[in-house]
Amino acid sequence: MYDFAAGISFMEDHQQVPALREAWLDGYQRVRRLSPADIVEIDSFVLMRRMALLAWAGSHAHTDQARAVAPHYASGSAALAEAYLGRFPAC
Repeated sequence: MYDFAAGISFMEDHQQVPALREAWLDGYQRVRRLSPADIVEIDSFVLMRRMALLAWAGSHAHTDQARAVAPHYASGSAALAEAYLGRFPAC
């Protein structure tokens, strides 16, 4: 599941991601079937990768890539996290 998350790095909130996810699942499952539990966890890996990239951008602020995403990456990460956490009932 992490390979999908890595494949959509820096574009996790792009409108094409659902279609990319479906295409990835279709191709992946031609080789190995995934359980519903596996599929549900894809979003966990996407968010985990996003948080890792957010930390990377903060520690590599001098790079062109980090500068390019700086204006929106933290707020986009927060929105993704809120959407992800919204799937779970409050404890």
